[in-house]
Amino acid sequence: MLEMERERPTVVELLKFCIPSLKDWLSWIKDFNEVKELSEKSWEEIAGMYTRRARKYDVVVDSRTISTGFHILLKRSHRKRRWEKGAKKFNDHQHCLSQKMERLREALKEFVEKRVNEIRERYCEIATKEELHYRSFEDFKEVLSNPRDFYKLVRAKKLEGSWRVVGNELFDSACHDSRIQALLQEIDEVVKQRNEIITQLITELDKIREKLIKDYRISPLELGGEERLLGRLY
Repeated sequence: MLEMERERPTVVELLKFCIPSLKDWLSWIKDFNEVKELSEKSWEEIAGMYTRRARKYDVVVDSRTISTGFHILLKRSHRKRRWEKGAKKFNDHQHCLSQKMERLREALKEFVEKRVNEIRERYCEIATKEELHYRSFEDFKEVLSNPRDFYKLVRAKKLEGSWRVVGNELFDSACHDSRIQALLQEIDEVVKQRNEIITQLITELDKIREKLIKDYRISPLELGGEERLLGRLY
C-alpha cells in the first residue's frame, strides 16, 4: 500500500498526459493514413504531444521517459500482454501497408512513363499560365508518383496539386489502370483492418486507465490537479 501511495503522483501524471497523447498519436495515424509503426521514433512524436498537453504545467519529457513510464503502467495494470499483442498486429499491418504503398509508387511511375508525352504537354501548358513549384519536369513526375498523395486524392475524389495540373482524364486513366486499381483495393483492405486494430488499441488504453484509477483509488480531482512528480517509478 505504501508503494502504491509513493507511485500515485507519477501514475496520475501518466494517466493525465501519456495515455491521451498515445491515443492522439493513434488517431493521427488513422485520420491521415500514416504508415509509421509504433517504435522508438514514434515515442519521440508522442513525447512531443505529451509536452504540448502539459505545457501549462511546465512539463517536458523525452521519448525514453514516456516510453518507460507507459510500459510500467502496462505492468501495473496487468494488461501488458494484451497491449503488446495488439501493438504487434498494428505494426505488422503498418509494415504491410508500407510495402503496398511502395508497389503503388512503382505502378504510378510506370503509368507516368507510359503517358509521359501527354503529361509533359499538360505540364508545359499550365506552366506558361501559372507558377509551378517544381524545379523541373522530372521533379513533377516524382510528385505524381507519390503513393500516399495519390491514394488520398482517390479516396477524397478531388483533384489537387500535381494531379490537378495533369487533369481529370489522365487521373481517371491512372485510377482504372489494372495494376494501380488492384493495389488500391489491396491498400483499402489493409487500411480497414489497421483502423479496426487502432480502435481496439484505443479501447485497450481506456481499460488500462480505468484499471489503474480503480487500483490506485485515483479521484477525478487528482486527475485534474497540477502536481507533477514524474520519475518516482524509475
